[in-house]
Amino acid sequence: MRIVLATLAVFCAVFFPAVGQAQPAEPSCAELDGAKAEKLLEYLQGDRASLSEDCVYTATTKLGVAGYTPAIKTLVALLDYRTHGDPERARTGVVRQPGWPIYPAANALFLIGKPAEPEILKVLAKSDTSDLVRKVAIYALLNIESNEESGPVATLARASREEKDPGASQRLMDAAKEAATKCRPERQTVCINALNAK
Repeated sequence: MRIVLATLAVFCAVFFPAVGQAQPAEPSCAELDGAKAEKLLEYLQGDRASLSEDCVYTATTKLGVAGYTPAIKTLVALLDYRTHGDPERARTGVVRQPGWPIYPAANALFLIGKPAEPEILKVLAKSDTSDLVRKVAIYALLNIESNEESGPVATLARASREEKDPGASQRLMDAAKEAATKCRPERQTVCINALNAK
């Protein structure tokens, strides 16, 4: 039950298939059946080109549900790993349909929760982070702090002020401003005010 509820809540916009439409089979990975967290992490740390989409989905989901914090750095490195992508069926390009994240590492980080935030902030501060990774990282942070829309904005703004490197500080503030644009219209003022949070 926890897996279903968590994956349904991963990102803000989700594609809902038509009533009566057959649902695709859940990804499966015989190679990782019964594998412990250490084995799942070891798999994800292998040669990226040789990874199976279904096995990445399986490993990231299981690590996320387990709250396995040693996997955080590896999951952050896989933020742009895309599985089961179908852009024409995904309005946001982030989720294909309930329970099937296109970027499963972001889903796993969301499931792990607050302990993942420091590494997400680090990747958002880096100058060589791609636009795609930046976008997915912001969505992951938004969902980790989804109980309060202004929370991620305040977290990013605070990190920006605490950062000593001017370039990194600006990148974090840019991420905070982008996160603020994701707030609902009625919460925009609160989110904008959060940019000045102490």
